Amino acid sequence: PAAAPLPSALPCTEQATLMMLLNLAIHASTELNQLADEAILGADCAAGCEVLRSPKPVKGVHRCMQKVQEEYEGDYTRLLDLARVTIICDTILELLKVLEWLIRGDRAPRFAVCRTKDRLSRSWDAELSGGNRDVMVNGWLSIGGHRRLIVEVQLHVRPLFEYVAPLRIFATQTRCMTQPALRVPCSQAQGRPARPLRGCARARRHGGPHDPARRRAE
Repeated sequence: PAAAPLPSALPCTEQATLMMLLNLAIHASTELNQLADEAILGADCAAGCEVLRSPKPVKGVHRCMQKVQEEYEGDYTRLLDLARVTIICDTILELLKVLEWLIRGDRAPRFAVCRTKDRLSRSWDAELSGGNRDVMVNGWLSIGGHRRLIVEVQLHVRPLFEYVAPLRIFATQTRCMTQPALRVPCSQAQGRPARPLRGCARARRHGGPHDPARRRAE
């Protein structure tokens, strides 16, 4: 995917760049949720669609670091889902109406689509997306003050969304348990020892592969 412009003169691989992008994402989160609400109203699908807001306004720092190292060669500007929202539709027809509303040219300059990804069609290999079947829309969202950020809107069909829910949980747990815990050097964490991913801490409590007691027993 295309990269976003640098938020400063710092290199795209600097953690400071990630922090600046996350700051923009926090400001974009409220505007993005409002856009999603307007999308289902503007598409006349309020009765059959709902906006599912994330409990966290932006993507977690550790997951950002993990994803750019695995997929983007450390380039934080290639993260296009720092702020995201999910719209769940009862039918494919309603999903199509919401999609058409989002990609209309007159949404700009408030929201200008720069990429769509059809993960709903049969030709898509769902293993590549942890079982998810949806349509992803990325676009530039204006957040005021001459600032903008690429955000992500995920469009789901409710029956599929509910069917693959266990797979999403399994994929998240597997990703945590099979990857080493990312740590930030203490010099970059203001002298505080870095901690592993929260999910891995939960795995230790339940005797997962990161549990020291289990390793000793083996």
